[in-house]
Amino acid sequence: PLKMVEAGVCIIVFSCSAIRSSSSYRFLANVGGDGQYITASGASVYYYAQKIIPKGYTATSCTVYGLDSDANSQLRCYQTDIVGTAASAVVAATTISSGAWTMNFTSNIVGDGQKACTIYFDPGDTADRIYGGKIEITKTT
Repeated sequence: PLKMVEAGVCIIVFSCSAIRSSSSYRFLANVGGDGQYITASGASVYYYAQKIIPKGYTATSCTVYGLDSDANSQLRCYQTDIVGTAASAVVAATTISSGAWTMNFTSNIVGDGQKACTIYFDPGDTADRIYGGKIEITKTT
């Protein structure tokens, strides 16, 4: 769902339940805090959240909220689509610690109803948490 934050600027919110394992069906994310966050079921497993960018909007950044007390996790953002085009990085990998991490895209994602923003979480260990996040989009047409 889109949420208007100011004139022409919206966000697409994703909760921790939107984050899935990309490595194996055997390593689903562990849900903790009565649904408040996810933790990795294995440190060598990547997790992702993916949202389609609506036609007429451009994604310019994403913010992810979490906890990593030893700062050994990474976040990555990619432009992907539903027709199978190879993923392309829209921002360099970011090492995370605790709090909120905003990644301003070096290559914006122009929504056409087929392009998506894919956010990868590479946990350093099974204690790292992700609470959720948002993708900032602006009206372009």
